[in-house]
Amino acid sequence: MSQSLENHQWKDRLVILCTQDSSNSIFQKQLNLLKKNKEELNDRKIVIYQVFPDQYAQGLEALKWNSETTFSDQFNPDNSDFKFILIGLDGGIKLERATLVTTAELFSLIDQMPMRKAELEKRTRE
Repeated sequence: MSQSLENHQWKDRLVILCTQDSSNSIFQKQLNLLKKNKEELNDRKIVIYQVFPDQYAQGLEALKWNSETTFSDQFNPDNSDFKFILIGLDGGIKLERATLVTTAELFSLIDQMPMRKAELEKRTRE
C-alpha cells in the first residue's frame, strides 16, 4: 500500500473511485451519491480518493491533484471504466465492484463490521 494510504490505517475507512475518464456516468453518479451523504461519511470515518490513470486526489471536491500513476496501477491495473473499492480500518479490501454502490449498501456493510459495531457501542455507553 502506498505511503499516503498507510497513514489512514486504523484511522479511516477508504473509498477509492477509479475511472479512466471523469465524465464517466457511473463515476459521476457515485460521486454525487457520496456528496449528498457527507455527514454519514464523516460519522463512519470514510475518506474518498478519486483515481484516474495519471493522477489522483483525496476528497469529494478533489482540489489538490497529485500526478502519479501508483494508485491507478495498484487499484485499477485492468484499466476498468469504473471501479469502487472499500478499504477497512485494517487496510483490507472489504468491497470491490465495477458498478454503482448505493450509500445504503455502503453504510449497511460498514455498520456490520466489528470495529464499527464497537464504535457504536462505545458511543451509546458515553
